[in-house]
Amino acid sequence: MQHAVRQQIVPVRFDEEQLELIDENIGKTGARSRSEFIREAVGHYLNTLREMKVIKIRNISKNQAKKEILAYLKDKKEAETFDIANSLRLDLELTVQALKELWEEGTVQ
Repeated sequence: MQHAVRQQIVPVRFDEEQLELIDENIGKTGARSRSEFIREAVGHYLNTLREMKVIKIRNISKNQAKKEILAYLKDKKEAETFDIANSLRLDLELTVQALKELWEEGTVQ
């Protein structure tokens, strides 16, 4: 036996341009009404947020970053700068600077 899920009404205001865009796109989604379109759009947005990963950047010195990058690269043949920064939770600019110095030192290729 299925239990009905209690739904609440939430008033939302849209300007004319937004309503026109909603109306133009209702058919693309298969929604039967503005309300259904908006519920689906909000559901999609909430699912996207649920899958998002927030990385808290650590504040470390460039020398410490270089040490950690070398340790990270030790077991890898190659790695993307963005992946290094994310994995080590480093600021991207700091990662680029540290990698540039390591490259100039001949430590990384």
